[in-house]
Amino acid sequence: MAREAMSLEEQVQVGEKNLERVLEWVGRFDPKASVVLGVDTAMVGALVGFAPDRGAWTTVMVIVGGLALLFLFISLLFLCVGSYPRMKAPSRSLLYFGTVGKMTLDEYRGRFLAQDPREYLEDLLQQCHRNCQIVRVKFWSLQYAYGWLVAAVVPWAFAIYLFKTPPVPQ
Repeated sequence: MAREAMSLEEQVQVGEKNLERVLEWVGRFDPKASVVLGVDTAMVGALVGFAPDRGAWTTVMVIVGGLALLFLFISLLFLCVGSYPRMKAPSRSLLYFGTVGKMTLDEYRGRFLAQDPREYLEDLLQQCHRNCQIVRVKFWSLQYAYGWLVAAVVPWAFAIYLFKTPPVPQ
């Protein structure tokens, strides 16, 4: 059975809906990243807060506490990678704030009014593709931030235990 191709108007409607859906995913990153950021920060704060005075440190405390801090900082680094603004546009888009913001109002108005529906559809498709690339990096980074946070839990808990346990008299 042969399929009937969508009209240009239908393609534009589907493209706009798809871009809207992709942009919603961009916004879903921030609340998830905020949770990891809060937990990472709290764990680092607790580790520093429970740390004994400099003279009371043992080799095991240094190793375990250092591992916990390392893993937490790697988690924070991945959050930074995911949160970093990606401003490169694939073209001189009339939909992307970065390129529109560089134009004068007259230039933008002239280009906008001069575009035909096919050019608009192409701009939609490019923006959808570019934003999908951005979302992919954001959630890849978030996945690794979660992973390093989970990896930090055991050395962090052990370090807190060591920090709070009184030293054994010799």
